[in-house]
Amino acid sequence: MELNIDCNVKKYDMEVDHFDKMLETEIIFEYRLGNAGECCIGDDDGFSITIYRNGNLIYREYETESIEVKFKEFALPYNTIKHIYKLIKENNIEEIPESLDNGSKDGNSNRFVFYNIKRIIAWNIIDEEYKPEMLDKDYLKEYGENYYYECQVMKLFNAITAELLKIGYCLSLGSFNSQLAI
Repeated sequence: MELNIDCNVKKYDMEVDHFDKMLETEIIFEYRLGNAGECCIGDDDGFSITIYRNGNLIYREYETESIEVKFKEFALPYNTIKHIYKLIKENNIEEIPESLDNGSKDGNSNRFVFYNIKRIIAWNIIDEEYKPEMLDKDYLKEYGENYYYECQVMKLFNAITAELLKIGYCLSLGSFNSQLAI
């Protein structure tokens, strides 16, 4: 009896989800609130949360010049990480510009990272649904496209925060709280 073995056959013929190929330390999602303008030394300079593929959520607080003054690490369930990844993957984030300009020049900077693929910075982003008919016509003419993209970012951000809330982590544009004392 002769065995005919074809060594050129692919071992896995199915498409593998990128999530399973990611390094444990790759970022799934990151949000950073900072000051858009200049501040005095020692002033509050916001916070950040970073969610890694391995389930770690890192919370940091900053003073001026991005000096880290607080660091906390939390462990998220695998299914939460996987669901956040899927939320990002299902949204068409590739079309969103990396810099969003709504005409605001001071106040807060809002920085988003979506699984190491897209980094977006906005200034004083507003959490609202896309309703262009509610905007001033002159504003819409100058910033209408930006407004659309900001609403897309916020829709995804809110979906991610809803997932985190299910397991006791409350994230908003201006704060982060957990079921555990920070």
